[in-house]
Amino acid sequence: MRLLCFSALTALLIHPVSADGQGYRLRLDTRYQSVAIRGVTADSVAAGDVVVGAAGGFESPDGFAVRCISGSAFCSFFRPGPTRRGGPLVTTANLQLWGFGVPGLRVRASARVGTDVGDENVWPGTDPAVRLQYAYVEYTRSSLNAQLGRTYTTSRLGFTAFDGTRVDLRLLDRRLTTSAYGGWGLARAIALPLSSPALDPLDDAQPRRRQAVAGAAVTLATSLLHAQLTYERQWDPGSEAVVSERAGLETQILTSFGLTLAGGGDYDLSYGYTGNAEGRVSYNTFGGRAHLTAGARRYRPHFDLWTIWGAFSSVPYHALFTRAFVSPVPELQLRFRGEAYEFDETDAITPLVDEENGGWRWSVGSTFAVSPELNVSADFHRELGPGAASSGFEAAIMVNPLDEFEFSVFGGRLERPLEFRFNEAKLWNYGVAVTFEPTPALRFNGGIQGYHEDRIRPDAAAFDWDQIRISLGATLVWGSHTAGTRIPPSIMRIPTRKVGS
Repeated sequence: MRLLCFSALTALLIHPVSADGQGYRLRLDTRYQSVAIRGVTADSVAAGDVVVGAAGGFESPDGFAVRCISGSAFCSFFRPGPTRRGGPLVTTANLQLWGFGVPGLRVRASARVGTDVGDENVWPGTDPAVRLQYAYVEYTRSSLNAQLGRTYTTSRLGFTAFDGTRVDLRLLDRRLTTSAYGGWGLARAIALPLSSPALDPLDDAQPRRRQAVAGAAVTLATSLLHAQLTYERQWDPGSEAVVSERAGLETQILTSFGLTLAGGGDYDLSYGYTGNAEGRVSYNTFGGRAHLTAGARRYRPHFDLWTIWGAFSSVPYHALFTRAFVSPVPELQLRFRGEAYEFDETDAITPLVDEENGGWRWSVGSTFAVSPELNVSADFHRELGPGAASSGFEAAIMVNPLDEFEFSVFGGRLERPLEFRFNEAKLWNYGVAVTFEPTPALRFNGGIQGYHEDRIRPDAAAFDWDQIRISLGATLVWGSHTAGTRIPPSIMRIPTRKVGS
């Protein structure tokens, strides 16, 4: 109810903005889902009460596998935890305003309100309840783009959000762009400062002050070449200690005969080693009905220096991959993905364990348009890697009898054996989803999805986690326009960027 009141109040406050020469666009998106979470509960039993189970291992008298430490009076084990039910309800508001009498000036903002309406507050991410994703004033001209407020930047180094300013200067008929940004940084992947109490469980060494961030980029874009050089540094403003410092380069070369060459890499100056890198070759053929890609990549995780993970040496892996999409007829698409990878040596000594350090994964799938109103798709995937494997399939039937109505039925199965754990899980999922869009400004969606899980274990901990999830949602859009149908030139010059892309 609080979120509905928030949405209605926002709409009432924004609606009067429209006037001759002014405009606005407000999008409200509300989502609800019922979920169940079940974990485990720690327990113990006296060492003298432990028995030998049918599989030859130690068990509690009621059949749970136990772990006994030599010399300890008790053995520990885990019982199935209680089922906890939640109901996350989230409303996201996206607002754009323009037409303030200054050509090229606009305001853009996004806020999220979330709560858990279930009996127990079990869903993560609902604290704090109100979160400002971004909110900035932007000034755009043919050769300049400037932002001030809570904004963000995306590059090879990832997604960086901050409270500050960003300036893009376009030169040489927009073929060359220089960018600079800086301000007070936000935590990675969430619009909160690292010092926020909501992130207290993050790490014992969590910073008590907000980190500062500054970066720059140079981009060259022509009809045949796209290249970007990026640099970013984050530091603690009190001690001047470096939190993160990286540089990256990526390029893409287009040819007139459908061949594309792309690649890039980044270097972690704070740790002094090479981070991620990749190179790929892509080719479009048969009039665009086939797309082939092959390449190699290297992945190494990046950690800020303040985290405990900075004390460890992260091990990269190297992979060869290929992707193919083929449409022999317009109604049919066939797709394939494959990858083989191998981790570098860790130089750790494990004389009693012989583990794998490489693996592979692949998937095949197809989509067939039976008619303009009916699509059928199916995918199968398989993976084998260090410590675990998985295989499964997904299938869906999508029906679109009317432009305003879409209905789909879907299902799938996943098997996941684990090499180093006393457990193997098999999961079925199935459900239906409905979307109804009576007008371009109003859309409703909902669905029901069921999960049936079997945990295969030779002891009493082979409990299941069956559940039914219900989801509901609604999207409303309000907007205005200037006199006539012509879009203001300043809006047409605004670069298109998506949050989180």
